[in-house]
Amino acid sequence: MESEGGASVNRKGFFVRMIVCLLLLLFAAPCALADLSRGSKGEDVQKLQSMLIDLGFLDDKADGIFGKKTQAAVQSIQRYWGVEETGIADEGVINDLEILWALSMGLEREAGAPVDDEGYPRSCSWTPDDYWPVEYCYRHIEQYPLAIQLSYENPPEKLMYLLAENRCQFWLDSIRTMYADWADRPGGANVSVASEQYEIFREALEENTAKWNQAAEPGSNEAVLSRMKWLESIGVDLCFDLYGAEPNR
Repeated sequence: MESEGGASVNRKGFFVRMIVCLLLLLFAAPCALADLSRGSKGEDVQKLQSMLIDLGFLDDKADGIFGKKTQAAVQSIQRYWGVEETGIADEGVINDLEILWALSMGLEREAGAPVDDEGYPRSCSWTPDDYWPVEYCYRHIEQYPLAIQLSYENPPEKLMYLLAENRCQFWLDSIRTMYADWADRPGGANVSVASEQYEIFREALEENTAKWNQAAEPGSNEAVLSRMKWLESIGVDLCFDLYGAEPNR
């Protein structure tokens, strides 16, 4: 079940950058602001500061003056995205920040609520794109809003671990559901096979988790990232095998 496509997931900041990429596809591109940096002043700086405050990156007032605290906040969100920490809010930073802010402030759906499946594929699959190697189906696209919820409820320094843990639990629950769905299919012939394969999966997860924990540096995120990558590779492959051949509704 292991897939070479899953190897790209363990890239610094990959998950957060995927969120931004997805949102860029879901929303029309916002009007770009001029580059803002230390010493900039005005309404555009105030809007930037307001978004940074709402998302928890800036603990200050939106006074329209791009000072030391605002620069540090911009560097924090650049570090959060895994890009160069220039401290300059250029067009890319502002656009991505506007999209993240818009969805974060407008997030109304409850965690785990079903996503409208219109426009999403029937099953997950790997793509040739090294930067974004997975195309998610309507069952699994919901991990993005769940991640956005985490992103504005927790400080940036905790996000990598929390996002990875959240994603591990998401895929673990989904894999369990998919095996149950496989076992419940008409005819009953797959019940024993699905049960046996699920037990093999659980044993492999326990063995691999012990290995990842032993190999990881104390206090690092490597173990949970390895677990996340492995679970996603299993989940995407299982989703494709189980639902990929089904006709669209």
